[in-house]
Amino acid sequence: MEINDTANTKRLGETYEEAGFKAGDMQDRKVAIPNFLKALHYYQQLGNKKKEQIISKNIALGYYQQNNYPKYLEYIQRSLDIAKEIQYEYGIRFTTASL
Repeated sequence: MEINDTANTKRLGETYEEAGFKAGDMQDRKVAIPNFLKALHYYQQLGNKKKEQIISKNIALGYYQQNNYPKYLEYIQRSLDIAKEIQYEYGIRFTTASL
């Protein structure tokens, strides 16, 4: 990935992440989750594990609020696995508290 591609990918990830948070603040999970999923895609392309962990947790919480427990468990487990992989103690504690 070239520098401009990396910068553009980062910007796209940040844009979708922000849209997800804004929709979440307005309690619009049907809009928040797709935006977080798009942000997750871009952060995965960048290999940004910390952002992957944070976004996966937010996706999980959105599914939880929609009573979609299988998807909640899928994404909360993903979030915990990533937090452990990168030894992100805050992420481990916060994600474990959400189980």
